[in-house]
Amino acid sequence: MPESAVEDVLRRLTHIVERAPGDHVLIPIILDGENPWEHYHDGGERFLSRLYAELVKGSPHSPESVRFSTETISRSLEIVPPAVRLEHLHSGSWINQDFKIWLGHQEDNRAWDLLRHTRARLVELSRDLSPDQTREAWEELYAAEGSDWFWWY
Repeated sequence: MPESAVEDVLRRLTHIVERAPGDHVLIPIILDGENPWEHYHDGGERFLSRLYAELVKGSPHSPESVRFSTETISRSLEIVPPAVRLEHLHSGSWINQDFKIWLGHQEDNRAWDLLRHTRARLVELSRDLSPDQTREAWEELYAAEGSDWFWWY
């Protein structure tokens, strides 16, 4: 199954590239947390490994004129600057286009209080931590402040 899913993704990417204007096409593949991985018995590991391998070496399903590369969004924008600047980006979640999944309920408000307290303590304690410990602690806090943490809280 992962093999056929990879082939399907590559065919679809090739189709998009062949019909797009210009020599460089940015096609973001953005996944929301764990959503797609629950459909794979191994959490998507075989699918992702194979997809990345195919993207790096070049797909047999793509004509010679189509080449793929994996890049960060920031690197891609260095290569091909945006043609249009977004003047407004709607805030909110994909769930009801608001922030109610993260705040307003008693348990959500309590969680934010705990995170605020944790952040304040981390600021205090950071001066006694090594740079690596400080970095790791902040990364953990950022993860807790992320939306998926509140989704499962």
